[in-house]
Amino acid sequence: MKDTRVGLAVPVTSIPAATYTVGTETGATIDLAGNNGAHILAVVGPALVAACTFNIYEGDAANGADKTLVAAADLRSSTAAWVAAAGGAIALASSTVYQVGYVGQKRYLTLQTVNVGGSSSCLLWAGVQASAPTNLPAS
Repeated sequence: MKDTRVGLAVPVTSIPAATYTVGTETGATIDLAGNNGAHILAVVGPALVAACTFNIYEGDAANGADKTLVAAADLRSSTAAWVAAAGGAIALASSTVYQVGYVGQKRYLTLQTVNVGGSSSCLLWAGVQASAPTNLPAS
């Protein structure tokens, strides 16, 4: 068992305050080199009135040319919505914090929110923290 101090790397990317108009907000590509997984956190505010989706993509190409939605088998969460989701896409609900673990074998992750209607925020913040480093520091 790894302790939190040496078992988690620093956060590597985030999607800043949300998409306030219809459209898509895509975060930077996250390089998971040297890690065997990631912890993803998405925070939705109380004023969600639009139909919004949160997507997690994976791939092996740094430019995202081969990215696909993460399969459900590569996600770990006790949140019912993630468990019921068909994989890396989920419809967001107001005033909710979503946490999910990524255990897939791809090197790169990309987070994305899609606001398909309305003028309120889809997402307050989303971020990824690489986890399970392959080379732990000496103790």
